[in-house]
Amino acid sequence: MPDMFLLDIMLPDISGIEVIKYIRKKNKEVPIMVVSALNSEIDKVKALDLGADDYLTKPFGVLELTSRIYAHLRRVEKSETYEKGNLRLDIDKHVCYINDTEIKLTNKEFDILLLLFKNDGKVVKKEVIFEEVWQIKSDVETRTLDMHIKSLRQKIESSNIHIKTVRGVGYQIEDKD
Repeated sequence: MPDMFLLDIMLPDISGIEVIKYIRKKNKEVPIMVVSALNSEIDKVKALDLGADDYLTKPFGVLELTSRIYAHLRRVEKSETYEKGNLRLDIDKHVCYINDTEIKLTNKEFDILLLLFKNDGKVVKKEVIFEEVWQIKSDVETRTLDMHIKSLRQKIESSNIHIKTVRGVGYQIEDKD
């Protein structure tokens, strides 16, 4: 999802009002700023009531537009996120999303998935996962990690990401084909 939308109401194939509705259905937080030649009070109120955060009528100055954009972006909480396909991890909120639907993970599941995201494209050894997630060295064969991976796979099954087992080594995330 972009940091902000700058949207003209008069688009060639679809109404900008429909775009606002669609964006708000997917995300309630992202700022939407409308720029339009439509300058009636009714047009402005309609866009704002449907979820636009600001409405600027044409013609306008570039300095004003830039200042308004920066003002909106200052108010947006930037949280650290990792994304792969339609799966997103919000570090600050400690939440996992498939598209914009929140997926309930345990703390350990979240930490395992985060470690795999941070090492995207690489195989993460089981020993490394134990050290990072459980803060223990694991020389013993245990099913704990396997059970967490199994649970994670079930929870993210509807995403387009898969946790691949590299037999005898560890795990990695990859796109489903």
